Amino acid sequence: MFITGGNWVSLDKTTFSLFEDLDEASSKNYLRTLLYRLKKTLSPYGIEDIIESRYGSIRINPEKIDCDYYDYLNGNISLFQGEYMGEYTWAQTTRAYMSDNI
Repeated sequence: MFITGGNWVSLDKTTFSLFEDLDEASSKNYLRTLLYRLKKTLSPYGIEDIIESRYGSIRINPEKIDCDYYDYLNGNISLFQGEYMGEYTWAQTTRAYMSDNI
């Protein structure tokens, strides 16, 4: 997966990274459904704006979340204990980066 620091990411890149086994149309529909349901779930708590979307792209607003990985990137490397999403192929690059820095 890619860490964008709150930058906009295309749906194409997102769906390819998350749903590499699905065809393009199915993965985009699945992602849109997930985003809709996630925003609907977050809405009663007033935090649905954590995830922002516009035509063809999405992003996470990093100012609206507390994230250990962002804290790690900002210098708190003690947060990484050697495990990071081992079951996901899209996390291999990030995991390798983090492993090199412990």
